[in-house]
Amino acid sequence: MDKIRIKNIQLFAFHGVLEEEQTLGQKFEIDVELHSNLSEAGEQDNLSKTIDYGHVYEIIENEFCKNKYKLLETVAEKISNRLLEIKLVHSLIIKIRKPNAPINGTFDFVEIEVKRKKI
Repeated sequence: MDKIRIKNIQLFAFHGVLEEEQTLGQKFEIDVELHSNLSEAGEQDNLSKTIDYGHVYEIIENEFCKNKYKLLETVAEKISNRLLEIKLVHSLIIKIRKPNAPINGTFDFVEIEVKRKKI
C-alpha cells in the first residue's frame, strides 16, 4: 500500500482533562499517514487520482481546533472518521503529541497513536 504523510503539524488548541488546559490551551503536534493506491495518480499525473494533502490538512485543522475534548483519543477518532470519508483513503495512522502535558516530570512529549481502516 502506498502512503502519503504529513509530519509535525503544529496547532494550538484546548484539549485536556484539566480546566487550565481547556482555558489556556497549548500547542499540539500531529502526524498523519494515509494509505492508498497511488499508482494511477503516478501514471496519469492527475490530482483527482490521488489524495489532496491540502484538503487533508484542512480537515485536521478544522476538527482539531473547532471543539474542546478531554482526551486526545477523542479528537484522533473524530479526525480519523473524517479522513476515512475521502474516497481514496483505505486506512490511516494518526499520532498526536502533547509536548507540555501536565505531568510532574521530565519528558519530551506524550503521544497517542490510532490506526483505522475502512470497513
